[in-house]
Amino acid sequence: MAPEVAARGQAFTVTGTGFGTAEGTLTVGGVPASITSWGPTSIEATVPADAANAWQDVLVTTAGSAIHPGPFVGVAYTGTDADLQAFLNAQEAGTAVLLAARTYDLTAGAAALTVTNLELHGRGADATRLQLDATNMFSNEFDHSLNYDLQVLDSTIAGATIQVYSYGNTLFDTATVDMASGVRLIFYLGSLAFRNSSVTGDDVDLGASTGAEITDSVVVATDDTIWLRGDSVNVITGSSLAGGHVTIRGSTLRSLDADLTDSFASGSIHLSTNGAPILLENNPSIVAQGSIVLTNEGRHLGLGGVRVVGNEEIRVGVFTEDDAANFRVGSLHIDSLATTAPVLIEVANNALAFTGTLTVEAAGPRQLVLRDNTGSMGDPNTSGGISLVGMGQGPITITGNQLQATGTVSFGSPDMNNELFEVADNTFRVVGPGPSRLYAVPTNGTCRFTGNSIEVQSGAGGAPNVTVGCSAGTGTATLDFIGNEVSVTGTNAQLHVAGPALSEMLVEDNVLTSSHQLMVYSSANQVVVSGNEFHLQDYFLALGDYFASPTTVFRFEDNLITQRNPDTYGIYVTGAASVTLENNEATVLGTPGANVVALGASAVSGPLALTARNNTFTNYSRALLFMDDGTTQNSLPATVTNNVFDFPIDALAKPAELNNIGNAINATNNQWGTNTDAAVVEGYVYLSGNTVARGGTISIAPIKLPPAP
Repeated sequence: MAPEVAARGQAFTVTGTGFGTAEGTLTVGGVPASITSWGPTSIEATVPADAANAWQDVLVTTAGSAIHPGPFVGVAYTGTDADLQAFLNAQEAGTAVLLAARTYDLTAGAAALTVTNLELHGRGADATRLQLDATNMFSNEFDHSLNYDLQVLDSTIAGATIQVYSYGNTLFDTATVDMASGVRLIFYLGSLAFRNSSVTGDDVDLGASTGAEITDSVVVATDDTIWLRGDSVNVITGSSLAGGHVTIRGSTLRSLDADLTDSFASGSIHLSTNGAPILLENNPSIVAQGSIVLTNEGRHLGLGGVRVVGNEEIRVGVFTEDDAANFRVGSLHIDSLATTAPVLIEVANNALAFTGTLTVEAAGPRQLVLRDNTGSMGDPNTSGGISLVGMGQGPITITGNQLQATGTVSFGSPDMNNELFEVADNTFRVVGPGPSRLYAVPTNGTCRFTGNSIEVQSGAGGAPNVTVGCSAGTGTATLDFIGNEVSVTGTNAQLHVAGPALSEMLVEDNVLTSSHQLMVYSSANQVVVSGNEFHLQDYFLALGDYFASPTTVFRFEDNLITQRNPDTYGIYVTGAASVTLENNEATVLGTPGANVVALGASAVSGPLALTARNNTFTNYSRALLFMDDGTTQNSLPATVTNNVFDFPIDALAKPAELNNIGNAINATNNQWGTNTDAAVVEGYVYLSGNTVARGGTISIAPIKLPPAP
């Protein structure tokens, strides 16, 4: 092929064999060329006027066809370093310029190298190099009345500082930008794309207005910040116009702090736009020693979505293992301010490591997704957690994650708008020296917690807490809490499964462990707690709702309860209209306190009807304690039948104490330890407070005899 470089309208020659004598066709980059002559070993043609720039393949079609590497469509520069600017100035807009495989020393120039509406091609980033100094800018024309485009391909631009200001579109392809100081590339009306390229500077500031893209590239800020903006026009004008997308795909980003001991904390990454998507996808490594902030103003058509998907490493902060003296909290913050149409914010299939917190916030309607991520938040010396909050309406999905944290994990929304809040098949481990907490109680939705493994543990004085559930607020809501394993350990540990004001609540087939308090409370119309294991340390299992009027029908069936060294109750019931306990087994491990009651019930703010049948209570100190704790007399009718109280019943109040009760309690057909005489058991009943005055009684006979030895 000759010549190597040919302009549009210029003749070129293709040599080879087998072309034949009959004229066929020839295309340059898919565009038909005008043929001047055709022979068996040589074809002469003219570069088409509408051929694309740069390297193009030539297709020769005869009886068969063959593709040959074609010419470079454009012009070649073969002059000196000093004449390069004049040569570029003389080219027509849109021309592709091919540089030689050498270094162009431009450090002697007093003015910026200006490339106006041209494509600048090298022979490879390792072969063609443009060397600038601190006084030079590599700039496209700064004239907002003209939309100049710029392309830099197969070249290296090096020096102290590079600044490009443009109102056109810019592409760096297989290029290297290597600056000892700053990189500032701002495109006020056009787009910016880095593909298969490398960018290095102490700080890197990139911006565009119709799309900003980094693909299969490496971007490094050695001592400051990486900025990538999709709405640069707003930075200059102060307006809030819709911006373009921000996309980083298949790339490596490093934002570093060269001196961790000084007072200036650098090393952050900021991605932002307005009303267009932000996508961080399938990148091998994203590292920031400061923080990562993804912000979408999203004021236009609700298009302020953010997706962080499939990244092999997102590492934020300075870890103790990296610098034991200068560790630093670093967080990933994702924020969408869209307030109109729904947006999608998704964090999925990433490997995450932060010394701080993953924060996801959406101001308006949204779908929030946290899915299939692995990693950790926090460090032995820092508190890290997860905060996923949707302030607007819409579904939330949290599935398949395996995440650790040292601080607080919080999921929620003040208004799900009857959408689904799903937390399924996750493993959350929250372990820290201070307070460790997991909180997830959204409002006004269908809430499902299924198949999760949750461990929360705090050091001395940490008061670990897990509160999960759903709230109706001013709307309606339901809760399914099924097949989860939850463990909370540490001083004053608390585990709450909560359902304020729900229509229905199902707690089924869970294993729930707390070293202190464990409560299942709800003011739902109907609550079913079935097939669970409850393991407690020194506190009681609380059922009902302390905080609402008792209107709930509560069923507690086929559950296993173990308590180690309790000091008050086994099961304590309050705040419900009707409670049924059936086929449960409750056992004390270790030594119970002297007055630990197997089953306690309190009518506080209204009547409580209690039924307990076919339950077994083992190794407690006392059997029953029923109380009317209301400011006025309440009703507490109770039927307690066919239960086994497998511990000694041999002193006052051990079978039952009625405090301020005005009802007749049916406690017949129960096994009371090893007692065989109902009269003996009845003699141990204790009527306290105003029970006698209110006419409260309890029936013991007949009793169920203990099994024969």
